[in-house]
Amino acid sequence: YQRRVHGAIKQLTKPVGKNLIVYASEYPRFRGVCVRLGQRYHRWTSYLQGKRNIGELKEPAAIQMGTEALTELMVLTVGIMIVSYEVAHNVRKDREKTAKLEARFATLEAQAAAAVQRQDALQAEIDALRAQQRPQPHDTHPTRRRGWFS
Repeated sequence: YQRRVHGAIKQLTKPVGKNLIVYASEYPRFRGVCVRLGQRYHRWTSYLQGKRNIGELKEPAAIQMGTEALTELMVLTVGIMIVSYEVAHNVRKDREKTAKLEARFATLEAQAAAAVQRQDALQAEIDALRAQQRPQPHDTHPTRRRGWFS
């Protein structure tokens, strides 16, 4: 996924980089920015490669490197924006999921409490019915026989 996105970003920024070169050739102020950036980029990459005592680039090469650096900076910026969006989106989804789970948990707790209250009420009703129920007295009628040999 990330490789495809990175490739798409690079494909979209290639025309922009070419337009930057044209723009630098037409506008002297932007050309100066690209030349300075290209020189710094050249010195930095040469330093990282271990090269010392390097000379200045000619203006067309400096413009080329400067516009390449700007293009890479655009790619980096867009990449950071995409990653930031993805992180924010995932955080938002996690918060929503947590909120739903907490709401469900609160509902289940309320249902459990209601069930306990209902059980207590039913138990009280059973206890009341048992208290009302009295043993029936034996039949003590004198003319009536109680058993076989009475």
